Amino acid sequence: MLNTNWPSITINSWIEFNQTLEFLKLEQDWMSHYLFRGQSDHNWTLKPNLLRILNKYNIDRELGLKFEKTLEREYISKAHFFKQTKILRVYSGQTALNFSIMQHYGVPTRLLDWSSSPYVALYFAISSNLDKDGAFYLFNSTLMESVLKEEKYITEKDNLFMNQEESNYLAPVITNFESLRYSNQQACFTIAADLLKDHYELIYKALMPHKSLDSTPFVKLIIPQEKKHEFLARLRIINVKPDILFPDVEGFAASLKDLMHLRGWDNSLVK
Repeated sequence: MLNTNWPSITINSWIEFNQTLEFLKLEQDWMSHYLFRGQSDHNWTLKPNLLRILNKYNIDRELGLKFEKTLEREYISKAHFFKQTKILRVYSGQTALNFSIMQHYGVPTRLLDWSSSPYVALYFAISSNLDKDGAFYLFNSTLMESVLKEEKYITEKDNLFMNQEESNYLAPVITNFESLRYSNQQACFTIAADLLKDHYELIYKALMPHKSLDSTPFVKLIIPQEKKHEFLARLRIINVKPDILFPDVEGFAASLKDLMHLRGWDNSLVK
């Protein structure tokens, strides 16, 4: 169990969600400073997919690094077999970029997905696990980078994936991978130098000393499960829905699935 606890706010209405964003003063300059992430179960922390697997099987750092290198090696050696060769080309020496492409196709990596859009992140907090409270995370990535420069952390991103020691370094990054999905989702990532560290704890440690009554550099909003359908409907009105976020046949199918949930929910309200 982590011994950290993000400041949290429970959101009870759509108006309250938007007012909370305004209260945090995001409207002043948040487009370039804040990152957002939604998770459908508020009990989850901020673990990349690779870390979840390593934790499940109690894999230590040394072996975990070997697993990670094996995944990248397999990708580099075999990605060209597939018809998306142009998209899946290998970028020599650019591990973060290769990992972002691997993550795009479902390979577990140490990257954690974020968005520069609060409404895209909100969609991921409410679109599944409809019987559980969701979580909406945000943090000031500009402040994070400033803090890391002041501390004795790893500063060379090129060496990030070569680190074999415990580290508290976490970098917000945007790679050059061109994808309509990532563009529509306004996607970016956080990457930890220590692949065994939960990003929940790393962000907390870096930003908690900068929290004050006048400044909220990171916060977790709880979206109650009974509000998920309503929020899903409201996001659909502003065109934040699966066929936009995932512009392919799977996204179109997911959009129809959402529509069925919303029609059922709307019908239940009048009974």
